[in-house]
Amino acid sequence: MKRFGMLLLMIFASLLPSATFAQYGFCTATNGRRGECISTSKCKTNGGSSDPANLCPGDNSIQCCTYRTCTNSKGVGGTCQPTATCSGSSDPANLCPGPNHVQCCTSNSGGSSSGNLPGLDATQSKYARIIAKTARDYGLPIRGCEVAIVTAIVESNIRVYANSKLPESYKYPHDAVGSDHDSVGIFQQRPIYWGKTISTTVGHLSIDNLLEAEKEKNKSRRSSIIHEFCLNTSTHGLPGIARSESLHNCLFWLISLLICTGLMLYLVIKAILAYLEYPTQLDVNIVPEWPQYFPAFSFCNMGAIRFDQFIEPFINYTNTLNLTNTNDTTTLSALQAMYISSFVQYKLNRNESMDPFFYPLSSMLQTCSYNGQSCSASDFISFTTSTYGLCYTFNAKLKNDSVNRIRYASENGGEGRLELGLYVHSNQYVPYLVDGIGIVCLIHDNRKVPILEASGLNLIPGRKHKLSYQKKTSYFLSAPYTTCSDKVPLWMKTVLNNYPIADYEYSQLLCLRTVMQTFTYKQCGCVNPYMWEIRSIILPGTNNIIEAPLCNLTDNCTTQAADAYMMVQSDENNSDYCPQECLTTEFLLKKSSLLTPLEWQMSYIKTLVEESSIPLPSDWSTTWREQIHKNYLAISLVRETINIENNTQSAQLSLVDVLSNIGGQTGLWIGISLLSIMELIEMIYRLLRYEYQVIRSKRERNQQIMTQ
Repeated sequence: MKRFGMLLLMIFASLLPSATFAQYGFCTATNGRRGECISTSKCKTNGGSSDPANLCPGDNSIQCCTYRTCTNSKGVGGTCQPTATCSGSSDPANLCPGPNHVQCCTSNSGGSSSGNLPGLDATQSKYARIIAKTARDYGLPIRGCEVAIVTAIVESNIRVYANSKLPESYKYPHDAVGSDHDSVGIFQQRPIYWGKTISTTVGHLSIDNLLEAEKEKNKSRRSSIIHEFCLNTSTHGLPGIARSESLHNCLFWLISLLICTGLMLYLVIKAILAYLEYPTQLDVNIVPEWPQYFPAFSFCNMGAIRFDQFIEPFINYTNTLNLTNTNDTTTLSALQAMYISSFVQYKLNRNESMDPFFYPLSSMLQTCSYNGQSCSASDFISFTTSTYGLCYTFNAKLKNDSVNRIRYASENGGEGRLELGLYVHSNQYVPYLVDGIGIVCLIHDNRKVPILEASGLNLIPGRKHKLSYQKKTSYFLSAPYTTCSDKVPLWMKTVLNNYPIADYEYSQLLCLRTVMQTFTYKQCGCVNPYMWEIRSIILPGTNNIIEAPLCNLTDNCTTQAADAYMMVQSDENNSDYCPQECLTTEFLLKKSSLLTPLEWQMSYIKTLVEESSIPLPSDWSTTWREQIHKNYLAISLVRETINIENNTQSAQLSLVDVLSNIGGQTGLWIGISLLSIMELIEMIYRLLRYEYQVIRSKRERNQQIMTQ
């Protein structure tokens, strides 16, 4: 019943009259302001408001008249009231409506620490100010202050009570003596529940106790939210801590939770780091491919340079430099052969073509057929290498696909077979330049640059070579798993211009050779003469094409640059970095051979050789059979199977694997799942919402005070 009375008083406290007449003719209205008892008509004329609460003597026409709020000339807020009722200072500056005795009344210290509050005497005002100040010190909202003041009004009429049943309470300052149980102080608190007598009797300490309880109530609300979360969460360990009834039990669960959390974090971090290493695996499968493109086939004559076209310009070069003094164009000595490389360098530095010194395809190609259909030299494209001179490619991907398309292996109803008969003219090989007779060939992808120096296959004359191939492709993942790329950088496009007809793609090996030449040029001002086909270079970061000169063969700068380049650490952030291709195509070969040519082929081959533009050996008429066996070879390139081997690089750990691993570890050690995280989010939301409500309530109360 007492609590119910407090609740009613909290609701209607502002409606109750707070005092009676201070003297005849003056009054205190229900709003707590001091006024005067005058007729309602006169009150209205004076600009006041009449209170019909029967606060004045006489009939109903005499009512308590109060006036509005005001601000004095010093900027201090107050109320307009009769000067006789002002316990502070009246400002005669005509700041209020009505007669002159109604002036702006403010407390002597600005209304904060002296003077009676409306409806309260001096003692009550003193304690009310202490309550308000203590509430502010505790950071409580207006609601907390209201609860304290209303409690003081109900319990003690805002006075400090001693208790006759507690003689000790007489030792402390008090305003009155009561006898209700052992209740003491402003709030009639009982020491059995609130502490020692001194803590509950002295005014400001008593207020501290009550407001501390209010503050603890706010804290307990936050704690209850956290405690409820700990009890109901699916996370292991927290419920054990929350329901522990002893310190030992609480420590047991806390230590267990910390250990399991540490192990969980270790394994989770390890799983994340393993994923960030981006491990890969290679998946191999065999699949049929139909239809299937026939590969490109490139070959070169091992002899490279024709003696009959080379010897005369070479002799003129050596004689001019006084290196030799001869007119013999039929033989070449070992001493003369030492200057061949210098001669080539001389020609190229003067931008003179080397093509006249090479073997034309028409002089080598004896027979050609693809899937039973005849082919000719026009079905090949040419390119130049520093090692083998002029080389030729069948079935390359051309830039003008509308005219020259890639051939399918099943074209013309065939099985994918290229038949070639070649004559190498070894009698025109330059002595001391090569040490073998035959051709070098390469089976490669239609869009890849053929680099025969690295991957070429040597074939000797006197044999019919059967090359059976099976296609193999490798697919590599892009970043962040690998640094692979199929993009052709600008500085590499100039090298691809050496293949003006072919539509070739990026090649890592060609990129490395190009970077090597560029590095040599930056170090030496010239490029390696043994890779003279790569002379047009673009320095990284520029767009200018440089036709670099060839270094002298005696210049050690090229070898030093090569050694220095090998020591330079490859950095994928550099503009001249050469990543691997994202797609590579290889052809697995099976090689076998038969003796050739047979006797019935000899006459036909003899006729073709004699019709060639290349001079015959001087003893051809008597040794032509031996010469044909020594120079003729046949090639049969055929598809072995339509099945291809696919090697596909895949991520060993996907994002799903990592999440599953993390989920397994968190679930194993402390039972965390996604729903557990949602529970944590819910708890944080509830705490934030509660804090928001507290702040909003405080702000609204402050705004109400400012508007009063």
